[in-house]
Amino acid sequence: MGFSAKQNSPIIMRKKTIIISSIALAFAFTQVKPDTILHPVKHFSDVLSLGKAAIAQTPLSPLAKQPDAGTLLASHGMSMDNRYPVQSVADIFRDNILLPLHYMSGQVTQPSQINWDEIRKPYKYEFVLKPGEVFAYHDDVLPEYQGNVAMTTKAHFNAQEGFLSDGFLYGDGVCHFASLMNWVGQDAGLKVDARVNHDFANIPEISREYGTSIITNPSGSSLNEQMQNLYITNTSDKPVRFVFEYDGEEMKMSIYKMSNIKCRKTIPYSLNLFR
Repeated sequence: MGFSAKQNSPIIMRKKTIIISSIALAFAFTQVKPDTILHPVKHFSDVLSLGKAAIAQTPLSPLAKQPDAGTLLASHGMSMDNRYPVQSVADIFRDNILLPLHYMSGQVTQPSQINWDEIRKPYKYEFVLKPGEVFAYHDDVLPEYQGNVAMTTKAHFNAQEGFLSDGFLYGDGVCHFASLMNWVGQDAGLKVDARVNHDFANIPEISREYGTSIITNPSGSSLNEQMQNLYITNTSDKPVRFVFEYDGEEMKMSIYKMSNIKCRKTIPYSLNLFR
């Protein structure tokens, strides 16, 4: 709807200015202590400045909604320098664990974007699953989960995506990351489905019961790859936050239950709080 010439007349505009300034002045005198007024008020600019100062000094209403951090359900970590007895191999494991985190967050979408100096820096990323939604470690999923997967690592752990090899396999280390997720997911009380155990090789600092074997086939989907996946379903009645924090030495994963069910599907941002 447009405004008439009468509504925009100079007289009306001056009246609006007087009303707004009066409100600012009233607010100022109810919020600012007398000893903070250093100059007598002579002009409207003084009034408006005083009103702004009062607003700046006014604390936020306790009714204002703050971000929902949620209730911690479970949290565990693993050393990133202790992935294998041979340090050069352990370094490969570390890098292959960190890279999916950056694919997952969207910081990396193709190999040309990989900067290992950046990948190895401390990093934090989180996303949210709503009730009934599923996290799958990779996108080749069993039929019963199709249509419910809201998040994956967005990676396939091969040379084409920039993953490293210790001379035996490309992507060595991603099973360690999946096993950490399995551990935290089970302790958080969520439904965790990992069909193939990693009991053929030790995963330092993580019990064998949480060992999770991961494999993908770039040539296509198969039951073998679907079985060697990790599925975590949010079976609670509230959204849950998955939080990943790497401080340069340890990778920690935490799961929080949120009280506000009206949330976005995922939180599409990543934070680097340690740099």
